[in-house]
Amino acid sequence: MKVDYQWVEQNIVYRYSRNAGPERATADGYENFKYALRPRVAGQPILQLERGINVPKEVIAPDGRRRSVVLLRSSPRKAGTETTPWHDDYDLKSGHVRYFGDSKPTTSESAHHALGNKALLSLAPLFRSTARMERQLAPPIALFRGESAELEGKGLVHKGFVRFVGLGLLEAHSPVRQVDSDGVPFDNVAFDIRLCPLGDTGGRVDWGWINDRRDETIPAAVANLRAPYAWRHWIETGDLPD
Repeated sequence: MKVDYQWVEQNIVYRYSRNAGPERATADGYENFKYALRPRVAGQPILQLERGINVPKEVIAPDGRRRSVVLLRSSPRKAGTETTPWHDDYDLKSGHVRYFGDSKPTTSESAHHALGNKALLSLAPLFRSTARMERQLAPPIALFRGESAELEGKGLVHKGFVRFVGLGLLEAHSPVRQVDSDGVPFDNVAFDIRLCPLGDTGGRVDWGWINDRRDETIPAAVANLRAPYAWRHWIETGDLPD
């Protein structure tokens, strides 16, 4: 049987534009993010990066509720500003990312109740679970970083481009006290994420896996068959391979 791969690749800068829908493979001369991550089912919501922490709606599958994926976006150029007062730490050599949640000095609720933080914290038990059935439900964390890129007629543009960093597992989280660019302290949550090795696919992920996880007719055990080897190994053993 022929497998219809839908690759998302680490070495590609994707154009992320509100003017380019999932029907177009390219946008402004670059690979189109919304096409690369396009849903299989017509009319299904398009995955987007409008927030730092993007959590699609749950699906109710034969074996229970699950989140298909979590998409995290970092904007290095905004680090230390009023809109993004934190500095996410990407140590790609060691395979570790420390991602700071979406609480801000202007957030009225507690850090644990900020929209993205609350969603990630609710998923943490699945990643810590010793039960294979629960690990099957854990959503892969897809990490993206903002990039600068050349646009014809505009030169170097600092918005509207992202690079796929990789997939991660949520290993731990902890409360942190941070300070914004004006010296105002605020509470937040730091998420420690371990990157999933993608050596067997050359840094590529078949997004058909995520579309399977978005399909409410497919149980998790079947939906994860298209996952990278390292992710399937983690589901079976609770550990990522070396």
